[in-house]
Amino acid sequence: MSIPSPIRLFLLNLSIALPLLSATQSSGETASSHIPSLAVNNLSAHGLTESEALTLSDVLRSRLMETKKFKVMERSEMEMILKEQSFQQGGACNEEACMVEMGQLLGIEQLLAGSIGKVGKAFSINVRIISVQSGEIIYSVSHNYTGPIESLLTSEINVVAKKIAGIPLAIEPRPEAVPEKKRGNKLRRGVILCSVAVLAAGGGVAAFFLLRNDDEPEEPTSTVEVQWKF
Repeated sequence: MSIPSPIRLFLLNLSIALPLLSATQSSGETASSHIPSLAVNNLSAHGLTESEALTLSDVLRSRLMETKKFKVMERSEMEMILKEQSFQQGGACNEEACMVEMGQLLGIEQLLAGSIGKVGKAFSINVRIISVQSGEIIYSVSHNYTGPIESLLTSEINVVAKKIAGIPLAIEPRPEAVPEKKRGNKLRRGVILCSVAVLAAGGGVAAFFLLRNDDEPEEPTSTVEVQWKF
């Protein structure tokens, strides 16, 4: 029994279209799931020691690995390859031409470089990622933070890594803010009762206790700026 020509033509077109559709879908999934390889150059230090900047650079690498958005090259592997290639780096490699040359030697797709500076108790982290192939800046992140350097190491670097990876940040109150506020409320109630008692007794010392209640510890603050360039 022969198949009518319209049905035969439909089956023929279907047999051609299905493999093409499957290949297109597979290609799209591969492109969307591609994880770029990334090398993190050591951050240059301004107002910090080289040892502190190196430690912060290593923590940034680790936090970027944890995001699973990049294939991050280990620092030891970077140093070994650059040494084998006799790559001479005069100072920090932050210029685009130097970054492209370094990235080509390392065989990676993207390279991150930047700096970390300190003025008083304020820190500023400025990093950017360039495409090794085109030499263009893909995006940049600026993060400003005021507080102890220990918090910069334990929490603020993680904020920078998430911003670089495009991971939304959860808006949460700082853990130390709630206890301080509660302790302040208890202090106010105690001072008011003490002041009323002194006033009832005759006086002039109540104002002294009330004035001392106004002092509250300064809380760390931080801001983040991100710029994407396509």
